[in-house]
Amino acid sequence: MFTYFIKKLEQEYHHLSLWYFVFFFYGIAFYLKSVELFNQGVSFNSCFITSSVLLYFIFSLRKKEKLIFSLFLTILFSFASGVVITHFRVTNAKTSPRPISKTNVFDIEAKVLEVKPTIGGSQLILDNVVILNKNDNNFGKIKVSLRGESSLDFLKNDVINLRVQLFPLNSALLPGGYDFGLYMYLNDITATGFAVSSPKVIKSQSGYFYDKLQNIRGIIYKELIRILGPDQGNFVAAILIGETKAINKHMADNMRNSGIAHILSVSGLHLSLVAMIFFISSRFLLNCSNYLSYKINIKVAAGIISIIGSFGYLLLSGANIAATRAFIMTFFVIFAIIMERSAYPLRSVMVAGTCILLFSPEYVMHPSFQLSFSAVLCLISGYELYLRNQKLIGRSKGIFASIKLYVFGNLYSSFLGSIVTAPFVIYHFYKFATYSLLMNLLAVPLMSFFMMPLAIISLVLMPFNACNYSLKLLGFFVKIITSSAEYVVNLPISTIDTGYITDFSMLIFTFGFFWICLWQTTWRYFGLLIILISLVMMYLSPKPDFIYDHRIKAIGVKNKDVIDIYSKYRISNFTQEYWLGWYGTKKSRYFETELKDQLFELAGNDENFTVSLNYTNCSDAKVQIIMSPKLVCNNNGLVVNYSDLVNFGIVLVFCQKSSCYAKFGQEPIWKIKE
Repeated sequence: MFTYFIKKLEQEYHHLSLWYFVFFFYGIAFYLKSVELFNQGVSFNSCFITSSVLLYFIFSLRKKEKLIFSLFLTILFSFASGVVITHFRVTNAKTSPRPISKTNVFDIEAKVLEVKPTIGGSQLILDNVVILNKNDNNFGKIKVSLRGESSLDFLKNDVINLRVQLFPLNSALLPGGYDFGLYMYLNDITATGFAVSSPKVIKSQSGYFYDKLQNIRGIIYKELIRILGPDQGNFVAAILIGETKAINKHMADNMRNSGIAHILSVSGLHLSLVAMIFFISSRFLLNCSNYLSYKINIKVAAGIISIIGSFGYLLLSGANIAATRAFIMTFFVIFAIIMERSAYPLRSVMVAGTCILLFSPEYVMHPSFQLSFSAVLCLISGYELYLRNQKLIGRSKGIFASIKLYVFGNLYSSFLGSIVTAPFVIYHFYKFATYSLLMNLLAVPLMSFFMMPLAIISLVLMPFNACNYSLKLLGFFVKIITSSAEYVVNLPISTIDTGYITDFSMLIFTFGFFWICLWQTTWRYFGLLIILISLVMMYLSPKPDFIYDHRIKAIGVKNKDVIDIYSKYRISNFTQEYWLGWYGTKKSRYFETELKDQLFELAGNDENFTVSLNYTNCSDAKVQIIMSPKLVCNNNGLVVNYSDLVNFGIVLVFCQKSSCYAKFGQEPIWKIKE
């Protein structure tokens, strides 16, 4: 077996470097998840012992197997680099002062850093925030929501005065879930909130080129809404300039539940089309001059213009993760054309991911990063597999052969993209769109051949007030897609609610996915076995029997396929939907009650486990949650102390046949720095 492994590594020698990038990603993910691991009882000593044993094993191969020694050592270095870079990012975050710790109302003066349209208003990122009438208590950046269309009239660098109610940053709603506060913290945001008074512009300041470009985005957005209306206008704004927050919630849900939410993101299709337009048009125009065609290398000049033009569009689109990845890959392709070399797509996508994570390692856990890179890796590897098996669909020429190839190509790419990204969608959104293949067969060709060319043409014509007809035609295709999504969502079993899947099962899946994509010889198919194991682990992912969120004083109890929610006050719709998604159900019951000294019996367990909230007295329940700092309880069961509730905010209780165990929420990562 060991000899077989060595032989395969020698055959795959030219692809080994791709795994250095993979383990760099894993190093970042390990650091971000290590906070939760250590909260659950994994000690630094156990990590140190494991690392020492691994190093001893690696160095034992130094003389016998030099290839494996160098490979393992480089992989370990890549993993460690990911850990170090993420630690540096977290510990050197510029956030000052610290994120606020409690809700309060402030009169502030601040500079507008960013304006994003939302449903019924806008969201402002404010910088240089000064609390009026106080000289020693100011903020860094804050995120504030405003109501009303007039809130879109603010420009970047405007200095405004307003009253706001601010809230502390939220960490993950449930342990292992998406950490909402982490990304804001690492981007220097200290609080979120909403305006309680109408903002007033104190002064406007002109900015640099990038600032003016962001203001142009606002002008384009308003023009799209004026011509197409709010529904179609916000759809086009999403695919053209990356503004997605103002899309109608019903429409956004339909797009997500039909499996085509990815088209509402500026990505590779957009950047490659823009780069191609710049390259072809500039090459044609430069060739029209005999002087230039003899004096300069037209292909090189067109490539440079294409890179500059696509970079400008990247900035105009908001530079989201998928667009940034697409630009980096486009840059490598154009650079290879200039140098008269062929680009290696797999290496390009891995380098693109590394470039993004070097500056923002937290994005490794972001849904957009995972979905974008998994889809691209899958399509690249799938295309290479197709090239090796072209004989399966024949190599005949002619119009019918072209149609057959086109239909097969769409079926093949849509199938691959839908299947491979499904676990990532389930991991983040707890559901799977069963008709995503059908919708992608309709939406992707429309986007490729009609909608994106029309969107780019409209953008070019907009300064000349000549974009009405092209936008109206674009709106017609938007109507086709949104109506089709509405129809598909209303079909029986259009979505399957899967519920939460564990981080470890996703780790195994991604390893199997990389194994298939990055290797080129037949042993790549061992990845299918790894993926099968991960799918079984996903199916067996445990769901908590009991949730207590000390931050909002709410309880969730699993009662077969219904979630019973207990709270004195109604919890937010978002939190309720998140809990239901975690369990993979749509049914809930609400009970209004004061959460003090109560006993809950967990349904569906042979042992009839009980959980108690203890405020004034202890109980004999299997699990006791202490809600008062003055109360001390102990029994043969599980006791969750008051200090645990204060530190972690939330506790999940899992009960098996003979015992129960608790899983605490993830401690906000900014507390590590203190």
